[in-house]
Amino acid sequence: NFLTILLGEIRLKTDKRLSATRLNTNGTITTDKALNILPVDTNRNEIKPRVKEVILQVGALSSADIGKCMGLLMQRLSGKAEGSLISKLVKEELA
Repeated sequence: NFLTILLGEIRLKTDKRLSATRLNTNGTITTDKALNILPVDTNRNEIKPRVKEVILQVGALSSADIGKCMGLLMQRLSGKAEGSLISKLVKEELA
């Protein structure tokens, strides 16, 4: 069953933050901490200034400096944006 597999994946990825998950009869997933499962959907326009700030702070000049930026940004934006979006914005700025 697709929903069973999906539910299993959600539990694996959110093991520590997900306290109780159940499948309702109408097929929707309900959790006690539904707002904590996924990062807050932060607009890329809100993240971009923070990316630029960190790039200037660490003195990043090329793609070789992406790691330096990502470490700080992941700490600062934890739970506010997904790493893939942050990485994409850093790469765009350093291109």
